[in-house]
Amino acid sequence: MKSILAVVGCTASGKTEYALNLARLTKNAVLINADAFALYRQMNVGTSKPSDQDLAGIENYMFNVLDVNEIASVSIYRSKVLKIIEQVSNQGKTIILVGGSGLYVRSALDQMDFPPTDHEVRKRLYNELEADGVQKLYERLGQISPASIKQISPHNSRKIIRALEIIELTGVLPKLTFAPPQYLRPTRQIAFCYTKEELKVRIHRRTKKMLEDGLVEEVFSLKNLLSATSQKAIGYIETLQYLAGQIDQDQLIDLINLHTFQLVKKQLTWFKKDTRINWQFPDVSP
Repeated sequence: MKSILAVVGCTASGKTEYALNLARLTKNAVLINADAFALYRQMNVGTSKPSDQDLAGIENYMFNVLDVNEIASVSIYRSKVLKIIEQVSNQGKTIILVGGSGLYVRSALDQMDFPPTDHEVRKRLYNELEADGVQKLYERLGQISPASIKQISPHNSRKIIRALEIIELTGVLPKLTFAPPQYLRPTRQIAFCYTKEELKVRIHRRTKKMLEDGLVEEVFSLKNLLSATSQKAIGYIETLQYLAGQIDQDQLIDLINLHTFQLVKKQLTWFKKDTRINWQFPDVSP
């Protein structure tokens, strides 16, 4: 059985650059995306997604598979990515998975029991969110499952909607914890270590480059198309505020840096719980 190399970890850690270099140097390598926002076709600058030029000559999957008005689903991602892994493994190719979305990474690598999803049910719930606000949905979930709301933030509309979707489709309350991780096939995970200050420098550099590369113009072109999930990407939600005149350019930069660092802390908390990951001091060349 062909093994998988998973390059994981936080935003701005250099994992994508490393994975791209490794894929170029490895015979019969296949690169598979495990980042939720890199699924979206039109979201390029704000996701720091590899460009078509970056991916030229590399067989790759799960980049640019959704339009920005579509809602991302980890269960749908899992069903697709497991078929891809099986297919390319049978062809004897080297699999390199790269991404920082922890649940997407686990869905590709581990044995997991995902509840079903239904596009129409989820769309209706998001429409209710737009019409009535997150508080009403949160109160409804609390009436059905008091245990759920103890572990879901009243502001996390995505998790609230997913819990309501699972309850509606299965009649069963959603599981709030995962079983201990167990790989589906031989896997090696690596991630890069940085100090807090080093991460802040890398994040600031990333934000600066995104703005220089046209983040504001990209978000302006997409602002009326973004779905409830795609518009939550860091860089996009702040730029939407900037375009609405709610913040100025300096505040835009500060907010993107702040929210990216907050995301990084959450990612590190998630990945450091996985004792199978080999943490390396950074050297972005493989």
